[in-house]
Amino acid sequence: MKALKKIQKLIFSLTILFLSLNNSNAQSTLTLKQLSKKFGGTWYNSTKKHYLTFTFEKGYDYVTVATWKGKINSLQNIDVYKAYIEANKLILPAENDDHHGCYCEIDIEKNLLVYKCNQGLNFTDNFLNTKKPIFVTLYKKVKN
Repeated sequence: MKALKKIQKLIFSLTILFLSLNNSNAQSTLTLKQLSKKFGGTWYNSTKKHYLTFTFEKGYDYVTVATWKGKINSLQNIDVYKAYIEANKLILPAENDDHHGCYCEIDIEKNLLVYKCNQGLNFTDNFLNTKKPIFVTLYKKVKN
């Protein structure tokens, strides 16, 4: 009888835990419109003279990231990447095939766009490997 009560309490506790985790994810996940507002506009890194913009399209699980150097209205030599939406951040997965690229995370912190990437020739880890140096680039919003 005691074992049955313990199992019931365990099942009840796990159910409450599951429901609370499920509910918190639903509340914290931003809609595509909110993500577009969060990351929207043109961002600039003055050290590298580097610009970034993001394009959000309904029905896709990724965002198009456009980067270029030079002037804000000089849209020449643009590089374009796919960033996947995960936990209200933008994720660029590691690539180790035709195009080599390290894993990166993009988020907004204190009104700055923070672009964090694994450093060096780390093209295999699909997470920020904090056991190795991480490259961080900050961007300020210059245009909505």
